[in-house]
Amino acid sequence: MPRKGITAYDLLISCPGDVSSYVDVIRECVDGFNRVIGAVNNSEVVTKHWSTDSYSQSGDKPQELLNKQFVRECDAAVAVFWTRFGTPTDKYGSGTEEEIEEMLSDNKQVFMYFVDAPIELSTVDVEQYKKVCDFKEKYKDRGLYFVVKSEEELRQLFTNHLSMHFLPIFMGEKHTIVEKKEVPVLSIKDATSEGGKVLNVFTSDYSQCKFILDKANKIREQIID
Repeated sequence: MPRKGITAYDLLISCPGDVSSYVDVIRECVDGFNRVIGAVNNSEVVTKHWSTDSYSQSGDKPQELLNKQFVRECDAAVAVFWTRFGTPTDKYGSGTEEEIEEMLSDNKQVFMYFVDAPIELSTVDVEQYKKVCDFKEKYKDRGLYFVVKSEEELRQLFTNHLSMHFLPIFMGEKHTIVEKKEVPVLSIKDATSEGGKVLNVFTSDYSQCKFILDKANKIREQIID
């Protein structure tokens, strides 16, 4: 039966071509998140990627066309780098970098990961890898990123990070970083976090989530009728 009134949030997957298996992991994490957290709150995260959400179009530079088609409409982005940085655009060192800049310039969330997994050196383009390292260094002053050593580590981290960012939004609550001594109703702590801080969701119970509130309103309407 179709679900009515679903609130959807678009998540841009922005990655060079050497991390396709990690892109699959991201999609799996989002699917799992939607089945559990999204279903309860009548909300969902929808992944957007150029391979599935772009179409043939003329009249502008390729990356700008992608930006117009779906990049700028996304609510958040996830980027994964390994050894390749990507193909340069007119404005930036790669399409991925331009997409990240588009998101950051609009004050949108960017989940950033760098892969540090074994690879045969003969398959690595040294110039491309240097660009990844340079970008990683530049990004240190602009946001937090995580280094992952395997697909499984990305799966664990990204699943946590999805909940930390989107769950408070689904619940209609703002998320705040506070000290551990606080006792919130729900705490989500990253396994790799340092400094003794956790992300807390301040809400009394799930009775205030969108799904439950919609159901309550429908019951009231039926009683009035």
